[in-house]
Amino acid sequence: MPSAKSIALYAVTVVFGLGVGYALSRFPNILERRYQEGDYVALLQDQRTRVLVLGTQSCSFCKRARAYLDQRHIPYVFEDVQSSRSAAAKLAATGGGGVPVVIIGNRRIQGFWPEEYDVALKIVGN
Repeated sequence: MPSAKSIALYAVTVVFGLGVGYALSRFPNILERRYQEGDYVALLQDQRTRVLVLGTQSCSFCKRARAYLDQRHIPYVFEDVQSSRSAAAKLAATGGGGVPVVIIGNRRIQGFWPEEYDVALKIVGN
């Protein structure tokens, strides 16, 4: 029968191995840029619009993105891709994918990444 010490050592080894495995699986995402640069001017309503949020009313990350911008008093245009063909076409034009897609200047940020929003907002002067 194994001793309590060897069982504890085995348990610690398994937990450590699982932790390392999880960390290594996340490592490529840490190095990945969370934005794409491009010419998104045609998607914006006019010259004054600097921030466009493409999303849905029911998406929790879309709500968080909008709340984040609201809290910072950043003017933006929200377009619902479920209820507007124009908004859905804009989403497709940016490469599609999940929502929210936040266009800030020449950056397309997919998902709720406040630190990326802040960097892009500084670049466009907000």
